[in-house]
Amino acid sequence: MVKDAGERDRYDLSSIVAVAVPVNFALPAVECILSGFAQTHHDAHESVSLALNLRQLHLPFEAEIRVPVEARVSPGSAHNEWRLDIRAAHNAALYPTFEGLLTLLPVGRCSAQLQLQGRYTVPFGALGKALDVTLMRGAAPSSLQRFVREVACRVAALARWVPTE
Repeated sequence: MVKDAGERDRYDLSSIVAVAVPVNFALPAVECILSGFAQTHHDAHESVSLALNLRQLHLPFEAEIRVPVEARVSPGSAHNEWRLDIRAAHNAALYPTFEGLLTLLPVGRCSAQLQLQGRYTVPFGALGKALDVTLMRGAAPSSLQRFVREVACRVAALARWVPTE
């Protein structure tokens, strides 16, 4: 299948992260966390950001880059799915964008997993594509993997604060 010009700069992405919390607790926790992410783009003091450690780009030093993002969240087709549209909060045309689906899946009785599937689009056409597959290779998948891990960590943190009966 030949992709049209707009499709050539889009790349499929998939990430799965374990959540050590039963799905019946994780579901409202994920909804609460994503709702908070969606609301923070209205508040300049509380922003969501995607992060990347430069070591992941095979550079000889350790540094972290954070890009504040707007994470627009809407319900998916099932109660355990959320559509995500993630783009840089400032100068969005300079950064990749992501559109996808976050799904919470049960894994046994006591745990779950978060699965992120979607596509990211690189800016700058052919130049952006060249940078994405060379200098920035792995940057978008890595930062989105961190995003999913952050959601999973927040779910686990909420679980520690809920009293058991």
